[in-house]
Formats: sequence, C-alpha cells, structure tokens
Amino acid sequence: KQPFFDDLVGHAFPWSVPAENRMAAAIGYLNKVIEFPETYVDMERIDSWFIQKYGEGGSAGRLYFGKLNALNISVIRHCIDKWRLSIDEYCLLLSALLQAADKVANVTMVYYTYLKKIKPSAMKRLHLEMPIINSGPAATVHNLEASDFVQVVHGGKVLYIDPPYNERQYGGYYHLLETMTLWDNPESTGKGGVRPWPDKKSGWCSKKGAPVELEKILALTTAEWVM
Repeated sequence: KQPFFDDLVGHAFPWSVPAENRMAAAIGYLNKVIEFPETYVDMERIDSWFIQKYGEGGSAGRLYFGKLNALNISVIRHCIDKWRLSIDEYCLLLSALLQAADKVANVTMVYYTYLKKIKPSAMKRLHLEMPIINSGPAATVHNLEASDFVQVVHGGKVLYIDPPYNERQYGGYYHLLETMTLWDNPESTGKGGVRPWPDKKSGWCSKKGAPVELEKILALTTAEWVM
C-alpha cells in the first residue's frame, strides 16, 4: 500500500503526482532540502545537540559523522518531525534516513566508537534512496523480549530464532542508530558517547545466559519446530 504524503502536497509536489510516485517525490524533496537547507528550513530551529555530540567539530570531539552529514541528519529529522505523517510514512522516511546515514558513518561495522580520522566513504554527502517496500504476505512486527513474544504469538509451526552470537551487546554497539531513531538527546557517556542501555542487556550475549534463555524459549513456545 503506497503512502499518500498528503501533508507534502502543494509543498513538496503537486496533487498531480500519482500516489505510487509520492514516496519517491518525498525522498527527492528531502535530498533537495539537505542540498540547500537555508532555502527550505529555518536553520535556527534545527536541533544542534546531535551535531555537538556526534559530529565533526562538535563540542564533544567525536567523529561519528563529518560536519556536513551531521547537519544533514539533523535537518532531515527536523523535517520528518515537523510534517504531519502517518505512522507508515514516518517509518518509511526514517528508514531511508537510517540507511543513508549508515553509508556515511565514520565507523567500522558497529557504532560503539568512531574512527580517529574521517574515512573516504564518510566524506560523501548523505543521500536518501527509496527504501524497499515488501510486497509479500502481510506481517506483524513486535518489539518484545523473545520469551514474551512466544507467549503472545500462537499457532505457528516453526519458530526461527536469530539471537546474538557473541558478547557484543546490541544496546551498546548500535546505540547511535537508536538515538537517530528516537531523537531524544540522551545522556552520552564515555569516549564513544554511548546512551544509557542497562535495561537492554541481553542474556543471549553471555555463555552462562544463552543456555538459560534458550531453555526458557523451549519451555514457553507452542511451535512444533525450533530453528
């Protein structure tokens, strides 16, 4: 189902743009905004905390993003939060931002910390692309502990589990993606500016905890097969 982006009609594109093309029009408009931000947004209203905490030249001295890309991320988040969007429209634009930001992030593979110098790929300008919209069977997404999930979902014959496979806690190693999603200006600690995440520690990330978590899942699930 294609989103309509009604709030952008007459602003980012005219009514004559077909519904199936409005997602691309919205993405194209955001790319235009970050190319000429002073023309499209009131720069005094742009939140500066992300730039200061995680961008090149920021007061925290961290290099997760080059100066321009840290600004671009802030500008896009300003637009997404300012527009009246449906939950689908909001999530699609946010998905496009996260995928684009990941391509220009000055990190290796994870976000626990940043590289000492801006690498070539991180010097490229942020550019949003169309996120892939799944056209397959309808699905439901839950944000739950696995042990809670298997208690609210019944009737499935196969349960596929893809837990962490080492001691890298996702809450710490991918903290910046969560911050870009929530846009909540969290307390940032240490050299890496990691957000608070004690409540997100997973037992799956320890040798002692993983068997306990697995046994819990096996005891609770009604699935016939567990992979």
